[in-house]
Amino acid sequence: MVFQFKRADQLERWKASMRETVSDRRVRRFARESSGSEQSLNEIADLAEQKLLPSIDREMRSYTLSWQDVSAIHLSKGVYERVVKFAGLDKDPGKIVVDAACGCATFLSLLKEHSVLGFDINPYSLELGAQVMADSGRPIGTYPDFYISFDPDRGFVLKPVPILEELDLKKGNLIADDITTLQNTMRVLYMNGVKADVVTFMLFGGISQRKAIEFIDLMRELNGVQTGSSAADSSQSAIDSVIRNAHRICKKDGKLILGIRFGEFILDDDIKSSLGLIVSPSLSELEAKYRDFISITKVDKFELPQENGVSGITTGPALITHQMLDPKLEDALKRIQQNSISLLLIEAIVKNE
Repeated sequence: MVFQFKRADQLERWKASMRETVSDRRVRRFARESSGSEQSLNEIADLAEQKLLPSIDREMRSYTLSWQDVSAIHLSKGVYERVVKFAGLDKDPGKIVVDAACGCATFLSLLKEHSVLGFDINPYSLELGAQVMADSGRPIGTYPDFYISFDPDRGFVLKPVPILEELDLKKGNLIADDITTLQNTMRVLYMNGVKADVVTFMLFGGISQRKAIEFIDLMRELNGVQTGSSAADSSQSAIDSVIRNAHRICKKDGKLILGIRFGEFILDDDIKSSLGLIVSPSLSELEAKYRDFISITKVDKFELPQENGVSGITTGPALITHQMLDPKLEDALKRIQQNSISLLLIEAIVKNE
């Protein structure tokens, strides 16, 4: 059954916050000082309202529905159950678990004996996640709101609305947050005077997954200009952020559980980049790079269920083929589809900085 989104006003509220930001005298003064005119500011704002924001809204809705399908496959094939057991969350109840980029919260719906906090940059995923949690018998607090802000370094960005109240962690909550900052997550935990026992970050691979959305890059993309970033860059920066900032949200000697989707392909580096594939480092390379932040304690690897033909996954043909411009990628895609995709699970102990 196709999920019916109830937050129909999301796009209009984004447009309203964009207009409010553009009218801010400090933003307009900054634009004058930077370019000598407010014209470029007005042009970006008009383009955002007419083209960028509707595009983001459609992308987020589509991604949520496709990830719902993929999550159902993972649930039915026991993928999430295996992660629960790997993390030891089936034996020791009462933990505080934070799930980074939680998507539609299918994994969290299994953690009935724990206090859960999931966050995502996609408000529609959070809305669907609230329904998934309710269907599992656990109604949950949901704080999915974002707004348009102006950053001097990045221009207009889509940012989570700060959560300033103390949330009931035992009830469980899904919140808006940016994986590159974790500010809302840190704030929610701080307001309760706690840190997480376990932080999880798994099954990232959706090419639509973004950090705080930078409109200048999106504007260039819509006009056919290469921004130099890729899905692989986005996923790698997300991994890096979670590992380096784990100590901010997880207690000392708490657990960080990473689930890295990978396939073993013999492809040229430029093709891997074009398809948004991550060149996964070895465990020794991971330990060397992040030795100040984590200590890897155990690993597991298993084959994921077939995902080809399901959008929302980096290696899914329905996602890649409509984006490909270079015919030479066709052969690479066929070779990828003939290989299985596996999940590498990593358990690490979080160190204090």
